[in-house]
Amino acid sequence: MALISGLQWDEKIPFYGKRYRHLKALEEDKRFFLEAHRERAKQIYENKLQRLDMLLKEAHGILSVLRHDIEMKEVLYKNVTNCIGHYDDTCKALIRVYRDHNLRHRTTPPPAYFDNPISIDLQVPEEFSVVADTVKLKQQEDAYERMRKRLENKKAELEKIYRDYVRRWFYRMNNSTVVEDIESLDIT
Repeated sequence: MALISGLQWDEKIPFYGKRYRHLKALEEDKRFFLEAHRERAKQIYENKLQRLDMLLKEAHGILSVLRHDIEMKEVLYKNVTNCIGHYDDTCKALIRVYRDHNLRHRTTPPPAYFDNPISIDLQVPEEFSVVADTVKLKQQEDAYERMRKRLENKKAELEKIYRDYVRRWFYRMNNSTVVEDIESLDIT
């Protein structure tokens, strides 16, 4: 069989003539295009991984902001109530000092309200709870964890597809010839 194929080759010097050089050029073109295709696949793969990581970081950032906001809400409420309590005590003390000084220097009897207890109506914020916020945070943490697992699965799937592609690409580069590739094309 090989002898018949060799006789049909139509080249005076086997593996040196025009036809052989043309096949070598086609094989080099094939290698170039497969390499370019592999590089493009690698770029797409890396872009997809980067996008998945970015989505995960964005979700984690949003979760961190929510957690921080709940903490700040608790701290601010404590600070406001402490400050109002402090201001209330300070105002009452100042009024007592004023009344004492007024009584010492007064020549007439003091007004009747001097005997009444001091009442200052500072607006204390309504007590609020962060229970609803904490429930929302828990829901967001659960959603983040589901998203993280889903993205990890997508990453694993993407890595498998890319590994299979590279394996097929490597096999094609090393085990096929241009003639086999041309013959395997389905041109209909």
